[in-house]
Amino acid sequence: MKNRVYGFVALATLLTCAEIQATPISPLSIPYTTITTWGTTTPTQAGANLLTLGYGNIVVKSSPGWGGAIYDYAASGSGNVVNRQSPGTLWQSTVNVFEADGTHFVNPTEAGDSYNRGSELFQFQNTTTAPIDMQYTKSVPFGFLNIPQGNEDYLGGSAPNHGNVAVQFNGMTLGKELTLAFNGDNNVAKYVTKVFSTVTASHVTANLPILYLTGNFRTFSTYNAATGNWKAQVVNTGQSNVPSQDYSTCGGIIAENVARTVGVALYGCKPGIHNGGAFHLAFTNASVNGNSDPLATDTTALMSSIFWSDNQAMPAGESSLTTYIIICTAPSLAGSACVSSMARLYNSGY
Repeated sequence: MKNRVYGFVALATLLTCAEIQATPISPLSIPYTTITTWGTTTPTQAGANLLTLGYGNIVVKSSPGWGGAIYDYAASGSGNVVNRQSPGTLWQSTVNVFEADGTHFVNPTEAGDSYNRGSELFQFQNTTTAPIDMQYTKSVPFGFLNIPQGNEDYLGGSAPNHGNVAVQFNGMTLGKELTLAFNGDNNVAKYVTKVFSTVTASHVTANLPILYLTGNFRTFSTYNAATGNWKAQVVNTGQSNVPSQDYSTCGGIIAENVARTVGVALYGCKPGIHNGGAFHLAFTNASVNGNSDPLATDTTALMSSIFWSDNQAMPAGESSLTTYIIICTAPSLAGSACVSSMARLYNSGY
């Protein structure tokens, strides 16, 4: 039997994209305004008034306090798999935009920063028209200016310690259009990232989306949908040894918990193939609470990246980029069930 849970949180003012306006400030092309006083939302507060959507095996909950990003994601028997240490570790999209000098960049984030400063909500609602169950969220992203290239200490909110400037990118929105039980598969959610910008910007990379997992996901593998090759698992490893994408057209990356009873996969196709939006799929490790040991409190993320260069700038207006989140449970080898779902997507033309 299919399980449906609907939720709706009304915004005091629901703007349209045309109402996001600001004056670009040199040298950065994307409009922003500076922020001098920050409000914070604690993890407990971020877990209140969640927008909940359930269908099939999946229940997803998004946080109004942290930009509408995914705060809780679970399948029957899995428990929550989202790392929610801070806004920076929720499931969301982030963008890196290099400034004109080519050595500094800004990092607009859908959810907010590691100091619990959430991005401002822009859209936050579910649809309730059967048989399609969808969730729509968008935020006006928060970020910092003048981040030196290659200095990761400046990401995720530590920049103010170095005298950087906190800003709201009110010439941009980041968000998602999420469809549960996609392709008739109760394990699959279609995740369409929505990036809106009032201006065209070059020198852009983006994680669309990035999924930080709880710390017990330590078995990693890759799947090439065109060849059917599921590469051998790598167990208990740090970032340097974790495989990246293994596909020429469409494919996925899979993380399983230690017991291999829960698997989470991110699947996508190259642009121009099956309406794909994933140039690159990879794993990455992120330090939590300052611990650099990837097998202690660090979290592993599944990441889909797209790159816009000078010859292919991030366009003005709204861009939609499609990937698929798959969560599977099984008595053992849960990753095999995720592979089966990815194969069905590929064979169905996705």
